[in-house]
Amino acid sequence: MMNEELRDVADHEVEIREHDGTKILSGKGVAYGVWSLDLGGFKERIRYGSATETLEKGDIRILFNHDSKAVLGRKSAGTARFTEEKRGIIYEADLPDTADGRDVKELVARKDITGNSFRMMVPADGEEWKREGDLIKRTITKMELTEMGPQTFPAYPQTNVSLRTAILERGIEALGIPAGEAKDLIEAYRMEFDLT
Repeated sequence: MMNEELRDVADHEVEIREHDGTKILSGKGVAYGVWSLDLGGFKERIRYGSATETLEKGDIRILFNHDSKAVLGRKSAGTARFTEEKRGIIYEADLPDTADGRDVKELVARKDITGNSFRMMVPADGEEWKREGDLIKRTITKMELTEMGPQTFPAYPQTNVSLRTAILERGIEALGIPAGEAKDLIEAYRMEFDLT
């Protein structure tokens, strides 16, 4: 039995385009190879290809903030499309002329919404666990996606890398850590978050 899990993705690539009069929402719904924040005693990342089967066979919906009343598109209706890339899953939805569609269009255009989210189910054989010191890590190797879409609060902050690096460097300087050791700490940070 699989339980549904929700995950958010920080992503400043959420955008609205227009094509032949149709407003199209697009963004990265799932990020591959990026470590999450602490999710309650563990961190996780999603391996490339883990959703290939569900993208081919599933009927995934685009929802706003996981709200089943705020449907923005659906694969089987042809109003949502998904592309799997090495960096993650990119979605597009033809925004409906509904209150939710108009609201999302405005909020994304104003940059009030810059993140995405997805709902998944992971089978027992779809995950690998590893412990590194006090840190427990989960790698998702297979998942079933049911929905994704724009989300207000992200949990995968890969777009804040430069800010986090600057904060780390400030902390290293404040502690008076020698240059060689500081370089090793920054490199370890980059490796930890697959930023090399």
